[in-house]
Amino acid sequence: MWFENAHGKEKIAYMFNNELSLSEIELDKFIFHDISRLTLGFNIKNLPSLTPEKWEKNKFNTLALTLTFTEVSTLKFDGQKIGFECTPVIDAIENNTRLIINNKNLNFLCIAKFMFIDSIVPYLDNRWSK
Repeated sequence: MWFENAHGKEKIAYMFNNELSLSEIELDKFIFHDISRLTLGFNIKNLPSLTPEKWEKNKFNTLALTLTFTEVSTLKFDGQKIGFECTPVIDAIENNTRLIINNKNLNFLCIAKFMFIDSIVPYLDNRWSK
């Protein structure tokens, strides 16, 4: 599972019964902070089968996922835009976390000591409303 080494992984276990796929998600933003910290924002339109009951009060069709990588040792990217769908690969390599995105719009590599699941928030995205 992509979140196995993440800080905050209990959010996925508790809210989604360990089911949150990164398949065909939209890369919405990335911010590289001055202290070797990278924040990535994704939009997930393929919702897990189980969502928190309290979310059902409001209509939603997308989850906004924010990940932060700290103590970044490698950051390489080449491309021309974001706002596209991709299937990022997140795995462990030599006691670090590695994120890879290979897409016609962007090739992205980040290796960091730590990965944090900052937030997972439901919202209604009009682009995907039926």
